[in-house]
Amino acid sequence: DRARRQEPAGGRAHGAGEGQIVDRMYFTIEPLYNGWQVRDGLRNRDWCARLEDAVAAADTLAHALHALTGARTGIVIDDGHGVQTECGVHG
Repeated sequence: DRARRQEPAGGRAHGAGEGQIVDRMYFTIEPLYNGWQVRDGLRNRDWCARLEDAVAAADTLAHALHALTGARTGIVIDDGHGVQTECGVHG
């Protein structure tokens, strides 16, 4: 599952000690058809023409999931060439 990763705890994760693993649900943004697809690991969620809009849509989804469930969430941009960049987290 590309959108669910194990991440070493650091300054971004709350309540985790050094060396602990934090489970985080990632919303992934990938290039698709001259735009950007937002995925949650199970399904496509949104398609946006501009990257900024896709990041905003993913952030809204990540924030809502965190607020409703307390789950740690994040946003990853995949450049389509195997490079993934984390660009936001909640929790």
